[in-house]
Amino acid sequence: MYKDKMQASNHRIVAVDVLRGLTISCMVLVNNPGSWSTVYAPLCHAHFNGLTPTDLVFPFFMCLMGMSMYLSLVRKQQDTATQTRHIFRRTALIFLFGLLINALSHTMWHPFNPHEWRILGVLQRLALAYGGAGLLLLWLKPRRAPWAIVVLLAAYSLMLLLGQGYELSAQNIVCRVDLALLGEAHMYHGEGFAFDPEGLLSTIPSVAHVLLGAWLAHGALDRPSLPERMLRLLLPGFLLMASAWLLSYGLPINKKIWSPTFVMVTCGACACLLAVVMKWLDGNGRTAGLSEPLRVMGMNPMLMFVTTDLIALFMSYWNLHGPVYAFFQSFMGDYQASLAYALCNVAACMAVAYGLHRRGIVFSV
Repeated sequence: MYKDKMQASNHRIVAVDVLRGLTISCMVLVNNPGSWSTVYAPLCHAHFNGLTPTDLVFPFFMCLMGMSMYLSLVRKQQDTATQTRHIFRRTALIFLFGLLINALSHTMWHPFNPHEWRILGVLQRLALAYGGAGLLLLWLKPRRAPWAIVVLLAAYSLMLLLGQGYELSAQNIVCRVDLALLGEAHMYHGEGFAFDPEGLLSTIPSVAHVLLGAWLAHGALDRPSLPERMLRLLLPGFLLMASAWLLSYGLPINKKIWSPTFVMVTCGACACLLAVVMKWLDGNGRTAGLSEPLRVMGMNPMLMFVTTDLIALFMSYWNLHGPVYAFFQSFMGDYQASLAYALCNVAACMAVAYGLHRRGIVFSV
């Protein structure tokens, strides 16, 4: 019986790895087109309110990070002080990696100027959300996590409603708070003004996002049978998506401000897709075929984040981006060439992941 439980547990962890690998592969695909002017619509983010398939990538990873947190942190037989030190250490290191990537991307084309150094970003968002959710999970325990999730999302909803949170302007409360805390020069300017999609205020719902992933894992991943695990994922998943759709009439689904309905719909979709992956893996009793490269990608998630950024930076720095894209254009249409270039980036990251896997290297912070 013990052996059967261990095998079931390993299958559940493999399912999380496979879905995380799929998520990372999609992240590389959407972040590295041959040309941003020739990208298929589903591979673009929504301009502001709304949801596209691309908008699912980052939140899926955060939901899976919460699930992994439950599997690796909560179930470990360690004292609270040791776990707290682990959370602070991991948060600091991931945040530092994000800062270094920002610095590298800036200094490749300009002299380093700390006064124009963007402070936040994707890795920094992951770090702060992980740290906040991890500490709450240790303090509240998984069974009381829903109370924290409701409080965080309700408080943030109120801020958005009272502070023009669904308006893409400098008057948005998300923008105003980040501007006051970070300063204009340290923020993202992709909207034509200082508006950071990974800002500090919108970290509040992202903490709830990771916490929701951990709660879903607590409810489903320790169940003994596959049908019960799937039910414990599918039922809350559909309820979250349906609730988000109903609430979206007053609280639109929006990635850039990480709206509460965005948290709900993406976590719900992630839970449902994980149930499908579990059925695929556990039902067949193997991880052969397509699942294996995805599992390998999902085993080193943070390193894959850094790898894809480094590949993109050095391709541009050495002026290789243009010639490679032009090569595909020579026998493909513009859109197909742009997609082919992105797929090459996915293949390069998979090659790095497979090389690490063959040597038994798992990068952990």
